[in-house]
Amino acid sequence: MREVCREIRKTPVRWHVSTLLIALLVNASTASAQDAPVPIGTLICTLAQSGEDIAAPPSQVRDVACVFRRDGSAVEESYSGKVRRVSTRGQDLTGIQVLGWTVRAPRNSTDSVGALEQVYSGETKASAAANQLVSSLAGDANASITLNALQPADSAPGAVTIVELKFTSGLA
Repeated sequence: MREVCREIRKTPVRWHVSTLLIALLVNASTASAQDAPVPIGTLICTLAQSGEDIAAPPSQVRDVACVFRRDGSAVEESYSGKVRRVSTRGQDLTGIQVLGWTVRAPRNSTDSVGALEQVYSGETKASAAANQLVSSLAGDANASITLNALQPADSAPGAVTIVELKFTSGLA
């Protein structure tokens, strides 16, 4: 043991500092790669036939029943909730029956069943027409989980701006 201590004392301090810095940088880059959002599955929601119209701001709320399937898994999680579309043009969700999103999240951050339960929202961009869907909705409680629209932005009337999901069932 004494020989090891003598060797360490002979080694220049800057070598130890350099080794420590390299180890910290490698650890930081590995951690940031694990935190980067990746597609983890698909969420498909069926909308109720009718909804509640709200005057201020002009919007419509519809109940939804959703199924989330993780990539590479046959296990499905069920969610219920609401979709709220806000529009200054008075357009509603009439004619829309199914909405779909790719779910993106950091690896291993949503491994638990029911992890998608939260409210998701997105701002309508000023340049976007009122008949376009918001392309990405971020979770309010966990913003690293996002819903990214599967359908083209102009394929449905209105802008989906808020999605509220409540976990109902699924297998661990």
